[in-house]
Amino acid sequence: MKKLTLLLACVIASLAQVWSQVTISLENFHIQRGSDIVVKYSNGAGNQKDYIGIAPLGQAITGIPGGYTTTYAYLDNPGSQEGTCTIPANNMGATGDGYYWAVYLLDDGYNAASDYIPFYYGDEVPQNESPVLSVDECTPDYTTITFTDNELWRMLIKEISVDGEVLSPDDYAVEAGALYVLKDLTSAGSLTITAWDHPDATVQLNASAVETELLVDNIRFHNNQLVIAGAQSSIQSVAVYALTGALLQTYKVASEETTIDLNYLNSGVYVVLLKGNTTPQAIKIIIRH
Repeated sequence: MKKLTLLLACVIASLAQVWSQVTISLENFHIQRGSDIVVKYSNGAGNQKDYIGIAPLGQAITGIPGGYTTTYAYLDNPGSQEGTCTIPANNMGATGDGYYWAVYLLDDGYNAASDYIPFYYGDEVPQNESPVLSVDECTPDYTTITFTDNELWRMLIKEISVDGEVLSPDDYAVEAGALYVLKDLTSAGSLTITAWDHPDATVQLNASAVETELLVDNIRFHNNQLVIAGAQSSIQSVAVYALTGALLQTYKVASEETTIDLNYLNSGVYVVLLKGNTTPQAIKIIIRH
């Protein structure tokens, strides 16, 4: 069910990009008070009264109470399919410093023909905190990253990269508290989310990339090796399974510390079943070479 949900989320995100045919951009993300706001556009609709609307970040422009523009301006060259729209500085008036977004609107109406593009208007650049990322699932089909939801941070996400390579927006979807990536990241090292006015948020995608990871009490994973403190652990045996359910190997745990070297396994995700005096426990590990 979770996989179906994230597939639908990514499909919806892709369809939204198809429907948003006009592309707009701003020369600068931070716009100082007293400066004109210049929006570039391409693939315009060609209507004489197409315009750029500005509203507080997160507020859709609908033309009904609670959905009005903060300000707007018609295109510098009405009817052109490519060009600029200049919103004079005095149009913002006494509007407070803060985050806003711009959108291309059709023919003096409220139908958006582009994505909403965020920017900050004001003199002092704010310092914001990014949430901590956690890997919920990492499989050959998809990866789920969770975080304490931060709506401002989500709306200001600029790009997402894996080991320094920027992902295409078609490869992921972001929703409240979760990021879904429809790529095989089982052999990747780390994922980084870059958002305007926030420090980068980075998470290690595999256990072997972490210097030492405590999986459960007295069991650590380091350099593709399981280390079990036998004297302090109730674990008596360990079984390693592929994600297909195939049993790959079993090991007995000695009374002293036991090290199980798993470097012979190919890079990927595996399940380790711990058996002992208590209920068997399954944990996921990621082998990376």
